[in-house]
Amino acid sequence: MLQTGCAAGVAVRPPIVVEARRLPMPPPPSRPAPRPLPLPPPPKKLSAHEAVALGKDWCHFNGYACRLDDVELKKNKRVWKVEFDAYRDSHRGRGKGHAKGRGKGHRKHSDDGEVKLEFDAFNGRLLKAKTDF
Repeated sequence: MLQTGCAAGVAVRPPIVVEARRLPMPPPPSRPAPRPLPLPPPPKKLSAHEAVALGKDWCHFNGYACRLDDVELKKNKRVWKVEFDAYRDSHRGRGKGHAKGRGKGHRKHSDDGEVKLEFDAFNGRLLKAKTDF
């Protein structure tokens, strides 16, 4: 009888050893790209009221008595155009012809005219000043 180690007499073959290969490790999962930073909020535009206030300050500083005629957002909504009826404020009295309006008693001054101003709608910078007297 053969030495098989088996009671039935079947020969046992020695085990076949297959060399195990190491497969390359897959790369670690990539991290998602970092989110881009959110955009800053758009700059805030000046209101019409703020543009008129800037215009009145300009008039006062330059010696004009001004009464608002028109205010409009122009040039692709980037420029405030502010127009005033004005006169040289050489007399600051509050008589009948004062700068508060053209109601009864308004006299036409020889130095009456217009002031036209343009302000940047985002930062309030004076872009253009035109006086017509």
